[in-house]
Amino acid sequence: MYKTIEDCVGNTPLVRLKRMPGATSNVILVKLEGNNPA
Repeated sequence: MYKTIEDCVGNTPLVRLKRMPGATSNVILVKLEGNNPA
């Protein structure tokens, strides 16, 4: 079991999306697979 989402993605960079439409308190992270060093 991983403690955080960052622990399970390896070396693929994560980006936090800041400008999502609508008012929400959710945090959305996306993986940049094109930048995957593997």
